[in-house]
Amino acid sequence: MILFFTGPMYRYYLSMDEIIGRELIVSNVGSEVIGNVQSVSGKIGNALKFNKDGGNVDLADFSASCLGNPALCLHGFLVAFWIRLDELRSHSYYFSSPGFDIYSVGKNLYADVYAGNRKWEARTYGLESGIWQFVEVTWSESNGLSIYIDLRLATKQAGHSIEPPKKSTNPTFYIGRANYANQQEYPYGLIDDVEMIYGERETLLFLDLIQRGK
Repeated sequence: MILFFTGPMYRYYLSMDEIIGRELIVSNVGSEVIGNVQSVSGKIGNALKFNKDGGNVDLADFSASCLGNPALCLHGFLVAFWIRLDELRSHSYYFSSPGFDIYSVGKNLYADVYAGNRKWEARTYGLESGIWQFVEVTWSESNGLSIYIDLRLATKQAGHSIEPPKKSTNPTFYIGRANYANQQEYPYGLIDDVEMIYGERETLLFLDLIQRGK
């Protein structure tokens, strides 16, 4: 796989394979594992197991980057990951930064993107427990927000609403909890093989920077 160390389509790849001490081993971003998060056998190598007790991964300050502030994105972004839930819970957050959230309420999967006073929100029904599912969330200002589940376009929201910016002074990007204080239930399940790229899915496929087989 290609690593983008410079340029507009920077890539983060979190294999979720190894925790040493309290650090998730990632080549190009700092991380701290907080609480009861375990490395277990996953979809591809190992995965991180979240145990519905608040354990999470702190990826530090993303506020000056595309994933922390989508208004800075030149070509949008893509967040792709494998997930296997042991339990479908209410308001479980999987990825959350000052600029976007990916969370679920029961079988409904949500993605919210905030760029200044503009908000894109997409929702789809289709999460299941006990099986691995491949989720992709992609956004750009021109094409809006889309969610794919197992390579199928589940929902697309081209338009946005105008509302106050997200109420968070926390610059941190988290996996396994919300970026801000709210009433939430924590995830109970596994997340594996996370890929985050500063480019929307359609463009990345056109440039052959990602591949998506059947």
